[in-house]
Amino acid sequence: MIRMPRAAVAAAATALVAAALGAAPATATATGRPPADGRLQLRFAAAAAEFHVPEGLLLALAYQQTRWESHGGEPSTTGNHGVTGLTRVDPAAVPAGSDGPWLHTLDAAAALIGRPAGQVAADPAQNLRAAAALLAHDQRESGRAVSADPGDWYRTVAGFGGGDERNPFADRVFATLRTGAERTTADGQHVRLAAAPAVRPTGRTARRPAPPTPPRTARPVWTATSARPRTP
Repeated sequence: MIRMPRAAVAAAATALVAAALGAAPATATATGRPPADGRLQLRFAAAAAEFHVPEGLLLALAYQQTRWESHGGEPSTTGNHGVTGLTRVDPAAVPAGSDGPWLHTLDAAAALIGRPAGQVAADPAQNLRAAAALLAHDQRESGRAVSADPGDWYRTVAGFGGGDERNPFADRVFATLRTGAERTTADGQHVRLAAAPAVRPTGRTARRPAPPTPPRTARPVWTATSARPRTP
């Protein structure tokens, strides 16, 4: 008589009970779609912990950049790469006087973690590590503490978005921090940012008056449903 291992017997019994009850298989949801994957959420947490960046801040920044989409590692039409939208923009494509380090963050961030820029562009885990490393580096270089309070990072986020003081990008990131966000990406990654309504920027200066004819920036506008970004 052939004896089955206890684990195999238990698994078979579970399958029979599930079939009898009409339960859906574990590989699909009731809608027929694959179950949501939590790996990206864990990668956010790991990158934030490694470089001592507030996890919510990293989540909110990436949400504003890409809605947490990686787009299969393909760059946007304006040179943004990966889930955090690290940039590599051809200086020749930028209007005179509009170039700056915020348009070349991919190579700078990749260098900080010692990874090839191509890998950082295509691998979500390395993209998150590189972005977190860049934020921590810029925070330290500016003489600000690497704090657990997201409010202390406002000016660093502003610099990531193309300014050294208050700017609309940083304001949107902090608005997302306060309201929270949750969605499942096109490749099945479920990500959640818990609301933190008490978060307020510290050390923020008044907004400068806008110039009469501001130059266009090379930042794409991502949508939650599109596989490609739209340019404003």
